[in-house]
Amino acid sequence: MRRDLLHVLLATAFVSLPGCALPYYLQAARGQIHLLHQRVPIDELLVDPGTDPTTQQRLELVREIRRFAVEALGLPDNKSYTSYVDLQRD
Repeated sequence: MRRDLLHVLLATAFVSLPGCALPYYLQAARGQIHLLHQRVPIDELLVDPGTDPTTQQRLELVREIRRFAVEALGLPDNKSYTSYVDLQRD
């Protein structure tokens, strides 16, 4: 039932979009899906000897910042900031 409602809402949203907006949103969705498939857990990269030392240092800092956020600030301990994607750009 919920899935049917979601499909109806998505179809309604796409039909109501201006003509040039649909290709833009489809391209954005494809890009996001590509990133989700390319992500690698930070813990795996930290033990991988092939990971660049600079990248390893930055990922270790991310892990420390995340730990601080959970322990000291009480933020949720979920999957946020636990994976990495190399975008091949600065």
